[in-house]
Amino acid sequence: MQKYCSIVKTRLNMLFRNMEKNASDFVVDPKRDFVRKSEFSLSKTMRFILGILNISINLTAHG
Repeated sequence: MQKYCSIVKTRLNMLFRNMEKNASDFVVDPKRDFVRKSEFSLSKTMRFILGILNISINLTAHG
């Protein structure tokens, strides 16, 4: 199971990096969204959203 989790995590990170390369396909305003150097890049934002969803799913399943 641990190996499967590592594979999924690696593929998600690869997808996020590819999304970042083509950010204009995924944002409302490609000239302004995620273009400057900031703390939250597109990939970090996607990881954050998935992390929040994971917490929510765990709380719902166990709560």
